[in-house]
Amino acid sequence: MLAGAQPIVDFGGDLTVSGTTGCNRFTGGYTTSGSALAVGQVAMTMMACTGPGVMEQETAFTQALAATPSAATLRRSRVLDKSGRVLLVLTQLLPVPETPLLGTTWKLSGIVANEAVSSPVAGYDVTLVLTDGALTGKACNTFRGQAAITGTTIKVGPLMSTKMACANEAATAQETAVLMILEAATTLTQEGATLTLTAADGKALQFTAA
Repeated sequence: MLAGAQPIVDFGGDLTVSGTTGCNRFTGGYTTSGSALAVGQVAMTMMACTGPGVMEQETAFTQALAATPSAATLRRSRVLDKSGRVLLVLTQLLPVPETPLLGTTWKLSGIVANEAVSSPVAGYDVTLVLTDGALTGKACNTFRGQAAITGTTIKVGPLMSTKMACANEAATAQETAVLMILEAATTLTQEGATLTLTAADGKALQFTAA
C-alpha cells in the first residue's frame, strides 16, 4: 500500500460498505452468508489523483471489490475468490485518538482543483494551525489571519504573509494556490485526523494531522 494513500474499507453493521481507495471515497451495500461476502455496486467520487501509483492502486482495489459477488469468502482477514486467490488482505485499524480541530498542526496532503487532487510539492511542506478566531501557517512564507468557524462553515481573512521569494516556480505556485483557496474557503470538514477546507468553486485543501 502507498504511504499516505492507504485504501480503507468499513463493513458496517447495517450492511453498508464505505471507505476510500486512497484517492476517491465510495459507498454501497454488501451481503453475507456464513463466510461468503458479496459487495454490490458502489457509488464513488471521480477525482483524478496525481500521486505516483495512486490511480493504479485504486484500479486494483476497485477491481477486487467488484470481484466479490462471484467470489468471496472471508478467511483470516483475507477475502478469497472461489479458486482461493487472495483479492484483499484486511488489517483492522486501531481506534484513533480524537484529533482536536483547534491547536493541531495540520499538514497539507492534497490540493483539489478541477476534480483532480494534486500532491504537495516535495520538500515544501505547508502547515496550518487553527485557533479560536484565527489561523497561522507556513507555505514558503509564514501567514496569519482571522478565521471564524461556525459548525462546518468557515470565513477566512484577510491573510497577511511575509514576502520572501520561494525557491522555485512549483513552490511559488503551490503557495499562491494555498493562500487563494484559504481566503475563499467556505466549508470545513474534519474526519478524524483529516481536515478539508473547501471553497465555493469546489477547490479545496486537504490536510492531515502532523
